[in-house]
Amino acid sequence: MTVLFAETTQEAARLVADIARRHDVKKVIKTKSMVTEEMRLNAVLGEMACSRSKRTSASTSCRSNDNEPPSHIIAPVVHKDKDEIADLFAKTHQRPRLTEIPEMTHEAREILRPHFMTATWA
Repeated sequence: MTVLFAETTQEAARLVADIARRHDVKKVIKTKSMVTEEMRLNAVLGEMACSRSKRTSASTSCRSNDNEPPSHIIAPVVHKDKDEIADLFAKTHQRPRLTEIPEMTHEAREILRPHFMTATWA
């Protein structure tokens, strides 16, 4: 096992990017993490060939499609109501607008699952 230490968020992001580059990673799937937000990891990965970074939670994914920072560590889109999420899903997923939470959850799964299946494994 290798342990890496970083003094700054920029250095931490650079270390992650170096690992991704070393393994020729083209697509990253990552969980919700305030650390990666603080590191601006998506921007760092976007500057290299690994430009397709996808978040795994539906709420974080829809927030990132709206280019907003998270509003809360546990509930990153707590500031949006169901109708705003429905509008955002319809816009970003280019599908008919759904209003029932189980349907919206199913749609989010359908959108996210292919990303899990096509991620690069290092």
